[in-house]
Amino acid sequence: MIKRCKNIFVFLVVSCFAFAITSTVAFADVNLTTDDYELVYKDVSNQIVSPKNEGTYTVSVTGIGNYTGTTTASFAIGAKQLDVSKFNYGTITKVYDGDTDVPTEFTITPNVVAAGSTESGVVNGDTVTVTTQSLGKAEYNSKDVATASQISVTGMTLGGTDANNYSLNNTSYDVPNATITPNPLDVSKFNYGTITKVYDGNTSTPTGFAITATAASGLVGNDKVTVTKTGAVYNDEDVNDATSITVTGMTLSGSDQDGNYSLSANSYDVPNATITPKPLDVSKFDYGTITKEYDGKTNTPTGFAITATTDSGLVGNDNVTVSGAAAYDEKDVARQGGTSTGEVIAGRTIYVRNM
Repeated sequence: MIKRCKNIFVFLVVSCFAFAITSTVAFADVNLTTDDYELVYKDVSNQIVSPKNEGTYTVSVTGIGNYTGTTTASFAIGAKQLDVSKFNYGTITKVYDGDTDVPTEFTITPNVVAAGSTESGVVNGDTVTVTTQSLGKAEYNSKDVATASQISVTGMTLGGTDANNYSLNNTSYDVPNATITPNPLDVSKFNYGTITKVYDGNTSTPTGFAITATAASGLVGNDKVTVTKTGAVYNDEDVNDATSITVTGMTLSGSDQDGNYSLSANSYDVPNATITPKPLDVSKFDYGTITKEYDGKTNTPTGFAITATTDSGLVGNDNVTVSGAAAYDEKDVARQGGTSTGEVIAGRTIYVRNM
């Protein structure tokens, strides 16, 4: 007992939220100054300490100067409870990838407050981490763009050198406003099927031309996505000038579309598209006059002329001139011998070269 006629009373105020000890010592109704007493704090091991961490302590007040005697009081510092809704959860948005895994940059970091603050948070300078060990995990509530709205975190635990001074108000939390954005498919990586055709006089695409999204373009796993178009034409109808197919009005549909995908562009010029020459069937040409009277020469008749025809493969009203060197195989009339009605004349062949 500290003595000066009357008892000394010790009022001890512990701020559990700031881990700061405030002691008020009074003699009757008079507050004493630190010149009148000294305080000694001890832990459960009876070691002199400066209380900060969670635990049970005693404080001894010893009078000095005009005061004598000692009195003791015990107190406890409880763990500061952290509100998990105040934590920083890092990145909570990702591009659609077909699963509910959180983004790579998703992290859980306790918020920090100044020493002495009564707000929820780790005191500045303390080392506290949050993990989801054991059965804990973090995942979106849905894999799809349209329905993903939060990330559910379970099994949160505290780590770090100052972890014992804190507790969690909940080990689980649904992080709001989490989103998944559409995966932009790269139209330059689509498969466009057949991009070569034989000349047919127009800019329409080949029969085998079709647009298919590929893994290289960004399609995930076995997702079913259909690409449709409003138009697709060659840049030119001619063999020499056709170099690309221009696709316009591309849109997406399919069972796995549901907003999960977008297009890097709605139009695209497919490179390396070609049109190859159309082979004309020379056996279907019109050769004009192929008969003449004997003149001792192998030259063709006056009316002999080579004309490409539709049957030979000529397209529409295309104007194609066919030239070449032509001559009979021999100058003489071909004879097959005589019969009771007269001599039989066989046909000769006209050879056309270098058409």
